[in-house]
Amino acid sequence: MADNAFIRVGDWARAQQLADGFSPDTLHAILDRYAQQCCPVLDVSGQTYQGSLMQVEDSTDRVFRSEEIIKPLYEELSR
Repeated sequence: MADNAFIRVGDWARAQQLADGFSPDTLHAILDRYAQQCCPVLDVSGQTYQGSLMQVEDSTDRVFRSEEIIKPLYEELSR
């Protein structure tokens, strides 16, 4: 979707560092803390939330200058 894309990246090395540091476990821990804070009934009921990453997107139109350049490579890598 157009409303959740990076339109400019000023520091590619930093962007890569952030991507490399992404941890689903850390994300789950943060979301668990929010669930405990916002849903105090969880303590009473003994229930928990289970999170999942159902969709992870990548982009081919920002790093490469054209789809024609990346398309054959992307098809091979995603196969």
